[in-house]
Amino acid sequence: MSRFTEWSRNFYRTYKPYIFMCLRLLLAGILLYWVCRNVRFEELEKLSLRAVIFGFFGGLLCILIQIFLISLRWRMLLRGQGIEISVFRAASLTFQGQMCSLFLPLGAVGGDVLKAAFLTRETDPSKRVEGIATILLDRLIGMMGLFLLVFVCGACLLPDILHFTPVLRNLILPLLLACAAGFLAGVVILYQDLIFRIRIFAKLLEKADHFARGALSRILNSVEVCRKDRTRLFTAFLLSFLLLHPLLIFAGVLVIYGISGEFPDLISSYFSLGMGNVVSTLPATPGGLGTRDKCIESLLSAFGTSDTHAALIPIIYSLGMICAALGGIFFYFRDSFAKKKE
Repeated sequence: MSRFTEWSRNFYRTYKPYIFMCLRLLLAGILLYWVCRNVRFEELEKLSLRAVIFGFFGGLLCILIQIFLISLRWRMLLRGQGIEISVFRAASLTFQGQMCSLFLPLGAVGGDVLKAAFLTRETDPSKRVEGIATILLDRLIGMMGLFLLVFVCGACLLPDILHFTPVLRNLILPLLLACAAGFLAGVVILYQDLIFRIRIFAKLLEKADHFARGALSRILNSVEVCRKDRTRLFTAFLLSFLLLHPLLIFAGVLVIYGISGEFPDLISSYFSLGMGNVVSTLPATPGGLGTRDKCIESLLSAFGTSDTHAALIPIIYSLGMICAALGGIFFYFRDSFAKKKE
């Protein structure tokens, strides 16, 4: 083995996370450029600056409230396991987790890792497994709410989706099926003790767990710890499905209103923005930047929005999400200052 080859392998092993982060940033930049190409600058003069500012800050407020409510949902799950943290601390960790999801190579999971690290240090050692499991469960319940909301909207718009261009239709229909599958997978995880009593499902689980090298069984066991209070879990799911994700998507509706000057059709808007949020969960780009924007732009255009408006809406929407996530900086510096005082 030559010295150069050995050096290359060591370099790759050491900087692998950062190399992938750079590649993800590059992909995000390419997708954003692809979206911005559709902006016709002569149409920007027709926009009302006051309306655009209203849409941005109205959307930003909705996103900030949504993140705060996510922290309350997580705190509710923690309390179900006998773990008490203050509302402020739950909000602090949630906002810092949102911020880390933008910058850490792990993406959205990086925020969960941060929350788990802090929770492990600040809770009773006997409750650590339950505490970490609530983070997983909170993520699972949130995804189930998003998947179901997007699938319901997509089902209502199925005749329109079938008239999309072949390329867009062949991308959206599998994503709709993936939303249904993701929701059902969440149900399976939450109600595993009932489902896996059936022999055929138990065999399928055994094979899937063998294929995943035991990861699936570890996930199911950790969730089992938190499933004793099913009323609390159902309440958390309803909170996600009926309030949290609709509020996050409504932030985008306000952006649409600010740019177009007209209140949009809610079902098509919720589907376009919601599907963009679904795509953003894929760890292809940091915080879903670029993937979310291109998906929303394509769907809004398919539903009849002008090219310029369809390009501006996801960019301003994503900008609002980034600004809201950067609110974690306040909590980070506050925690650092409090530690120095101690």
